[in-house]
Amino acid sequence: MTSDTDRVRLLPLADVPATPWRNGKGTTRELIAWPDADAWQLRFSVADIENDGPFSPWPGVMRDFCVLEGAGIVLRWDDGRKERLTQGSDPLRFDGGDAPWAQLIEGPTRDLNLMARDNLDARLQVNDRRVQSQPWACFAAERGRITLDGTESIDVPPMTLAWFRDAPSSAAFDHRGWWIARSAG
Repeated sequence: MTSDTDRVRLLPLADVPATPWRNGKGTTRELIAWPDADAWQLRFSVADIENDGPFSPWPGVMRDFCVLEGAGIVLRWDDGRKERLTQGSDPLRFDGGDAPWAQLIEGPTRDLNLMARDNLDARLQVNDRRVQSQPWACFAAERGRITLDGTESIDVPPMTLAWFRDAPSSAAFDHRGWWIARSAG
């Protein structure tokens, strides 16, 4: 069930139905499409990949991608580039119009996807337990507490996106998770 506070909207993954990918080769659970589902500038989702196959192309979109669960995945592009991603890997950023081929390492994976349009300055960043400056959201892989502006503390259930109504000056999360934040530099 979606839950709200004055500053944060909590969006549990379990409450979002799976929908097929554009190319029909997997499913996704869209947690947020901002500012709205039809004309989004930023979209965050969790995808389940059960078979090798192509990613859907998203021209004009920058993608940040990382493995949440499973042994991992190898992405291959037509130009010969190859990236191996596992649960411990940093998010990979690539042009969504240049869709890679996905090869599962050892069985299905569950993956995080951040898509940003029109040069929106957004990145998916691993929570390293340092204070994050002006984030838009935090995806909690584990139950934990987010502290906003050093004063307000909010409990966040596992596998939940905490979307901030207004970006706090700073935020910290005390467990495993990822930030949706402005790019550094």
